[in-house]
Amino acid sequence: MKYYAVIDTNVLVSATLKWKSVPGSIMDLAFNEVIVPLVNEKILREYQTFSNKTICRNTKANA
Repeated sequence: MKYYAVIDTNVLVSATLKWKSVPGSIMDLAFNEVIVPLVNEKILREYQTFSNKTICRNTKANA
């Protein structure tokens, strides 16, 4: 059975900070296609902003 859910940016951020957590478990279910994430344009922009900040921060840390 597949479940459909909106995965808020806060869940994504929390899972990134600590994978072994409830948000990490939610993301794991999404990666294993148990949960099908539902998104709209606003959420996609939030994801994009988060990923750009994370990439930027990691690039500076590794320089």
